[in-house]
Amino acid sequence: MESRFFRQWQLLADRRRLCFAYAGYLKPELRVTANNLSPVVNALSTIFLFLFIDPYLSFLTDDVVVGKATEARFRRSVVLLATSRLVGTLLAQALLIPAARLIAIVAEIL
Repeated sequence: MESRFFRQWQLLADRRRLCFAYAGYLKPELRVTANNLSPVVNALSTIFLFLFIDPYLSFLTDDVVVGKATEARFRRSVVLLATSRLVGTLLAQALLIPAARLIAIVAEIL
């Protein structure tokens, strides 16, 4: 059973889909193109996650196991990662309309 917090978090996290839908609303003739750009953006964000975040956490985990880094440093890194995700989600809320306009422009170019 999903918790109420999880459902509310999902609503916040799913704003990127709303951004593409709003771009389609801004330019109705390009709504399909705007919505089709969503997987492209998600793929790029996944690539950046695997290029930058995962290797750092993997190396840090190995360093903690070997004893080169402290467990406190690892915990601090995880907390900072979670905090940055929250800040990024809140920033996405603020950038919803400008990002939708940018997506509409890109859809026009394509």
